Amino acid sequence: MNKLLQHQVSKYLGKNPNLPEEFEALLEVISESYDHHERVRKLLEGSIEINSAEMKEWNSNLMKEAEQENRQVFTQLQESLQALNESEYEFMDGETDFRKLSQLAETLKNETHQRKAAEREKAQRAAHLEASQKIAHIGSWEITIINTDDLDANPLYCSDEVFHIFGMKPEPKEVKVSLLYDCVPPEEAVAIQEAVREAIHASGSYDVEHRIILKDGTTKMVRERAEIIINGDDPIRIIGTIQDITKRKAAEEEIQRINYELKTLFENMQECFFTVDTTVYRLIQISPSCKEVYGHSVEEFMDNPDLWIEVTLEEDRAQIWAKQPNLERGESIVNIYRIRDKKGNIKWLESKLKPTLDENGKLVRLDGVTGDITKRKEAEIALKNSEYRFRSMIENASDAILIVNANFENTYASDSFYRIMGYGKDKLPLGDYFDLFHPEDIPGMKKHMKKVLKNPGKAYKAEYRKRKKDGSYFWCEGYATNLLHVPAVNGIVVNFRDITERKRSEKAIEASNEELRKSNNELDRFVYSVSHDLRAPLSSMLGIISLMEYEDMNDELTSDVELLKESINKLDGFIADILDYSRNSRMELHSRKIDFKDKLEEVRNNLKYMPSAGKPVVVKTNVREDAEFYSDSTRCTVILNNLISNSIRYSNPRAEEPFVEVDVKVNEAEAIITIRDNGIGIAKEKQDRIFDMFYRVSQKAAGSGLGLYIVKETVEKLGGSLQLESQLDKGTCFTLTLPNLVSRSL
Repeated sequence: MNKLLQHQVSKYLGKNPNLPEEFEALLEVISESYDHHERVRKLLEGSIEINSAEMKEWNSNLMKEAEQENRQVFTQLQESLQALNESEYEFMDGETDFRKLSQLAETLKNETHQRKAAEREKAQRAAHLEASQKIAHIGSWEITIINTDDLDANPLYCSDEVFHIFGMKPEPKEVKVSLLYDCVPPEEAVAIQEAVREAIHASGSYDVEHRIILKDGTTKMVRERAEIIINGDDPIRIIGTIQDITKRKAAEEEIQRINYELKTLFENMQECFFTVDTTVYRLIQISPSCKEVYGHSVEEFMDNPDLWIEVTLEEDRAQIWAKQPNLERGESIVNIYRIRDKKGNIKWLESKLKPTLDENGKLVRLDGVTGDITKRKEAEIALKNSEYRFRSMIENASDAILIVNANFENTYASDSFYRIMGYGKDKLPLGDYFDLFHPEDIPGMKKHMKKVLKNPGKAYKAEYRKRKKDGSYFWCEGYATNLLHVPAVNGIVVNFRDITERKRSEKAIEASNEELRKSNNELDRFVYSVSHDLRAPLSSMLGIISLMEYEDMNDELTSDVELLKESINKLDGFIADILDYSRNSRMELHSRKIDFKDKLEEVRNNLKYMPSAGKPVVVKTNVREDAEFYSDSTRCTVILNNLISNSIRYSNPRAEEPFVEVDVKVNEAEAIITIRDNGIGIAKEKQDRIFDMFYRVSQKAAGSGLGLYIVKETVEKLGGSLQLESQLDKGTCFTLTLPNLVSRSL
């Protein structure tokens, strides 16, 4: 029989009572219930201490099973007691009252209910503790101290949360102390173990923060605290907690970083930050940038809190004080005012103030920031002036300005538009932009505006006719630029001017030009015809003179014939120059490949018999062609012939070896031709005029005065350039640059 039940039976029925068989069977059932319940209780107590997840589930099943069995036992007990109370059977010499057995059962029933209530409360507390640990990330542990020298030899009991913190699965058994330290970096584990030994032998507790590294490589920061339980002088247990403070440490580090950044910002920002205690009107703090903003140091402001208003211009103080009531009502304000710094310079400042009121609504603190906005104010003033100038220009310009939206509707018109169109300002013809165009111009203008719409930012020019208020049309020249992508404009800007008078002038000029073209053509034909007709008899005269030279003539006649021949050659050269000029002005360019070696040889042969002023002139050539050269061959011949013949004609009679050097260098882009001689040269004061038509250095000079003029005109026709260098009695150098017209030959 269960010891507890035997004690209770002895208490109420005496020792070794003689009980009926039915009663013995009943007590046996009760005893088994007591034994079973005792086993369940011990298991429950052990499981609550271990506190593992698997044990909880098993304990819950045991508790349900025990509760069901106890319910059956008490049912049987109730039925047996009822039967016994109704029996008149007496035993134990008739001295025992069966009602005592009923009292015994009632007592057992009450005690059972009390134990079950206590067990439920204990289970609830355990569950509450576990939930609290999980929420707070705090696990509890306990070490039973057996060996103070080797901590790992002592048993360790941990709550589930300890395992969770270490990234492990909870275990329903004791574990080694190394669980707490194997995850700790070696350099920190030594310090922790030393703290534990110090607590065991001296301090009685420890509180440390350290890192743990989980198996997956995750690093956590934990706080470990413990108390040593002493029995007499001997430590018997260590009870401790371990808390995951990773997030808290990260938050603390973030706060430190933010504080450092704020401090750096406070010390280095250009704006001046300050705080004022308004109850005693005391400056609590001000940033070092006050030196840059106000021109005064932190110390100066701390010594004189009124310094900021003292440096403020007198005329700006009133507006500052006018906003004081706003601060007293708790409203933030912005003050813009001027100060004069130590150097006497005027600065514009902007102060933003935020007030703090106490629970009674009294102003107790001001926090503010002040910045130097001098450049901004100067820019604003400059912008206002610029806007004023721009508006004045727009309103007084002769050009009309319109802004048209994407639907081609007028949205803005300048004053000049009303003036040009003859509309009153209150009668702007809004609506379709094309309404005011001449009907013949509308199709073309619609195409024009579509092109403008497709190409933002690009200006397009057009000429068209517009209708005035009185119905008359006038010619306009306008530019349209798509600025729909510019938010400040959001439209197509059209500006135009009245060009009616210009159109009339252009028509008159065009008519005059047509007349001039006719006259020039007629003149060219006349010059060519006259020149050709004049050269024919001159050639005949030269032929007759050549025949006369073969006849015997006296000296006087020979001299006369030479003079006549010279005059005829001069006239023939003049006529040839006129023909060259005429051809150059009226003939189109014909580009073809030029071989300068052949070209120079051709010119040299043409001038082979040309007389010089003294000794025969030697013509030297040097050609370097790195690419094929294309140009107008006839014009190149005219240029080379004139320049080389001039060098021969004006050779220096005193020179021992008169010469003309022609150097040609050809590349893919151009030909550079240099013609140098050691002739008589040209005086510096006359060099600016030698390319003028009919200009001759002196009346005695040979030639017609057209040669160099024709050279200059021909070079310009070819798109080239010509430079002159000359010294009197030393010689002349012409540098000719002609573009390679290879592209025109294709």
